[in-house]
Amino acid sequence: SSGINAEWPLRPGNAAILAAVCLASRLDDLNNVMGTIIIAVLTYGIIPPVRKRMAGSKVMPLWTLFLLTSSVYISYVSVPIVIVPLIISAVACLVIVPAFFVHLQKQKDNIFGPWDEAVLKDLGCNGGVRDIYAE
Repeated sequence: SSGINAEWPLRPGNAAILAAVCLASRLDDLNNVMGTIIIAVLTYGIIPPVRKRMAGSKVMPLWTLFLLTSSVYISYVSVPIVIVPLIISAVACLVIVPAFFVHLQKQKDNIFGPWDEAVLKDLGCNGGVRDIYAE
């Protein structure tokens, strides 16, 4: 093996920074470039390991609210036009979609068909076949 020992969270972070730099090279303002790189670093480099360590913690909702607020602020400073899509997507991902899945739990049903697993049959001594689950 090589002498380099990189942890898993660093690889997506490196890819995100590379992608942000490539995308930012097209931007014409320094604030836009800085905002793009900061959002990429937060989203792929800092947030996943911190969320993994905080899983199940009581401060997780506050942390989520802080990240949402900071993302909106950074977007407002760097690229104001993306605030509305950012807020809509955040509300959709954090509120609407989970509420929709909770609502759909009432619709969940078990269907039976020819794809189900085989039903065990008991061959009796008299040569007849009987369903052992029917009793």
